[in-house]
Amino acid sequence: MNAAESQLEIVILCNRSDVFLTRICVASIRYYYPGVAIHIVKDEVNGRFSTSSLEKAFKVEVLDLGLKNYGWCTGKISVLLSGKLAGRKILLLDSDIVFIGKVLDTLLPHLHSADFIVSPEYVSDPESDWFPKIYYDTSWARQHF
Repeated sequence: MNAAESQLEIVILCNRSDVFLTRICVASIRYYYPGVAIHIVKDEVNGRFSTSSLEKAFKVEVLDLGLKNYGWCTGKISVLLSGKLAGRKILLLDSDIVFIGKVLDTLLPHLHSADFIVSPEYVSDPESDWFPKIYYDTSWARQHF
């Protein structure tokens, strides 16, 4: 087990609609980091689904936070507020992530100096039609804050 595997745990949020992506995500992580702890949070907002083959084949643990339906943001917030992984360093991922190298190694220098490391997503036009459908309405935010 290398340094990344012993210092960091991964939490992946998945639901019935993207569990096939979760399998790809987990397989890519296991390829580069066979010993890292991987947890999944199952969001049943789109219905119940099984992850037993994923749990067995890739040594994945289901992290039960006490809810069944999370939605896009609530799952992440629930992980952070749950206390189930208190005191541990975690990498919180969506299911549509694929590792194409030893990406965890780039996080190691920052693990002890930061509570949060955020990978920003830059948007060229937050006023576009698609932006409020996926994120939030910037005009509403300006009016209220």
